[in-house]
Amino acid sequence: MEEELNSRKFDVLSLHVKTDNTAAINFYKKNGFFIVRELQDYYDINGKLHGAFVMKKRLENYTKRFSVNIDEEKMMKVGSKSDRIITSVVLLLFVLFCIIIVAYCINLAIKES
Repeated sequence: MEEELNSRKFDVLSLHVKTDNTAAINFYKKNGFFIVRELQDYYDINGKLHGAFVMKKRLENYTKRFSVNIDEEKMMKVGSKSDRIITSVVLLLFVLFCIIIVAYCINLAIKES
């Protein structure tokens, strides 16, 4: 599979794995993958939420795209409760903006008729 990806100029292989699936995590690490991020509440299995790790492996064609020195193997936590609240507030503001625009257009249509 990696030979095919390399021939097509892919440079990174990514996957998600449940945080409590230690056998799979160890297997992927032995095969060159490393954890780059944790996603909280990523999987919903029978109504129960489970976290996931994003794991990556560099292929032959990998070239560093950024000059910033980042330790890619250091896990970064994302998807925290505050992140979800901020996302919800932004979405709510967007919906309110859309409602205002629709109300304005309706008001204009009423005035013109």
